[in-house]
Amino acid sequence: MGDIRVFKDPGELIAKWEEFSKENEESYSYVYITGGDNPATGQSWCPDCIEAKPFVDEVIKKATVTVFVGYVMDRNTWVGVGTHPYKKHPLFKAKGVPTFIVF
Repeated sequence: MGDIRVFKDPGELIAKWEEFSKENEESYSYVYITGGDNPATGQSWCPDCIEAKPFVDEVIKKATVTVFVGYVMDRNTWVGVGTHPYKKHPLFKAKGVPTFIVF
């Protein structure tokens, strides 16, 4: 299993990924952006994320590379918000969640 790094703060994930990518220019990495779980229900606010979770979990479990997992904790900070850091990032350019990127 690879190194799985989980973030709830987009700025922290972006900073750590950029640091990693500079130090490991020849290495692959994955970035997975998904809707965070609602503490009351334990389910993601994102129906597509719920559907993709079993498949993505299998990919991440078998990964031999560093995986950066970013949770979008609040639907209101994502849906209809063009300024979200994952959407504005020059390489991530996330259009929706879930988003899975191989670098």
